[in-house]
Amino acid sequence: MKFRLVDAAGTPIPNATAKSLVKACRVKTGLDTTSRCSRYNAKQGVFLGTVKIPKGTRVGPHQVVAQVLEAGGAVAASATIPVSIR
Repeated sequence: MKFRLVDAAGTPIPNATAKSLVKACRVKTGLDTTSRCSRYNAKQGVFLGTVKIPKGTRVGPHQVVAQVLEAGGAVAASATIPVSIR
């Protein structure tokens, strides 16, 4: 999945900030919980997150989750998108 991180005014964060977050694995994505570090495409200004469906995942409603973590590991920001597994 592709997504952007923006500030309070809706302006995308600078590339240097995005690269720093990725290097420290502070932007994560996953299904129902975050588990994978995201990558960053500086040319497009987007984060790239991989969401894998674990074996044994139940059919039905789930959420794709993206989180930005503080340096200490606490969640600084989080967003979810509802999805359905069939």
